[in-house]
Amino acid sequence: MRRTKIVCTIGPASQSEAVLTGLMRAGMDVARLNFSHGDHAFHASIIKKIRRLARRLERPVAILQDRAETRKSKAARESVDVFAGKSAPANAVIEVRKALPDIELIASGGIRNGLDVAKCIALGANVAAIGQPLLAPALESADKVIKSLGKVIHEIKVAMLCVGASDLAALRRAPLVRGTE
Repeated sequence: MRRTKIVCTIGPASQSEAVLTGLMRAGMDVARLNFSHGDHAFHASIIKKIRRLARRLERPVAILQDRAETRKSKAARESVDVFAGKSAPANAVIEVRKALPDIELIASGGIRNGLDVAKCIALGANVAAIGQPLLAPALESADKVIKSLGKVIHEIKVAMLCVGASDLAALRRAPLVRGTE
């Protein structure tokens, strides 16, 4: 059984139906969209196209929302406060969830700690991926990675406590607080 997943970044050169169909037939498991480029309507149209083609080819394809570079984008300047603390570019998660309420939404890029994970979940992501903070511990040992993940889990639990969420489903229903500057 194949455990490796093929992640393809979808951009101007790969967003046509012909290229997307070819990628899916070649085994694409995850379509990665970089939210630092384009607006939400553009991304919604690409996601709908991916979903339509995946249904036609009877091939499940996940959508990965990468927001690492959106810190420089308009969405970042208009970010939403959650738990009374500044969120990373949260509008991307909110807008994708509004436009495509039934997709599996994976927030990634710029997720640094458990609070970032909790924010993404509260804003509508099904899952948040964390990578960079685990690189240094991974170079030391598996135990260091486990210890770091334990800290992330603790931070998620603290965030849940702060909003009165007993589980992730309750965290997804947590009220959003818009800050004023």
